[in-house]
Amino acid sequence: MTRVRKTKVCSKCKIEKSVAEFHKNKNRPSGVQSQCKPCRIEYERERTKNHTKVRPPKNKQCTTCGEVKPIGEFYKHTRSRDGHTWRCGQCNLADARDWRLRHPAYYKKYAKRMADYNKGRGRHCYLMRTYGISVEEYEALKEKQDGRCALCQRKRKRLAVDHCHKTGRVRGLLCGPCNRALGMLGDNEASILKVLTYVQQ
Repeated sequence: MTRVRKTKVCSKCKIEKSVAEFHKNKNRPSGVQSQCKPCRIEYERERTKNHTKVRPPKNKQCTTCGEVKPIGEFYKHTRSRDGHTWRCGQCNLADARDWRLRHPAYYKKYAKRMADYNKGRGRHCYLMRTYGISVEEYEALKEKQDGRCALCQRKRKRLAVDHCHKTGRVRGLLCGPCNRALGMLGDNEASILKVLTYVQQ
């Protein structure tokens, strides 16, 4: 039975510490980094500080295809001296496609995990960014309206958020046709009254 080490001596400060004080590294026999977390952070800070940046050139040679291309065709990379990757964007994409073809099972598992992680996040970000409300607040408002449009009172599976374009205040949830009709009238009370007067003739 393999004995699990509980302590380790840092290669820099030479102090014996708990393995929890070291970053994990599955490629090392011990399963953790040789330096403790504070020493590793200090090392990375010094290395980054001494890493002299140079002005990016107008053109750069890709290390994979060997072609000289405009610097705009290389992805940005903070740890590179010129601030860009060594391979061009096309070679990076081709390598990613080849990797997916070589590891279909792992990629499928990864794609499912990311889909589960991002489920609902897009809708939450859209509601929060556009209207300043969360998904929970939207669902509460929908429940308050009994799933009906605030104007025509028809039940709909999906309701649009209606808000004042001047103040940003959310007024309620409308069905698509009512929301578009209100938008075409420009949220103008005078225009709405004219329509009301017209239909009452």
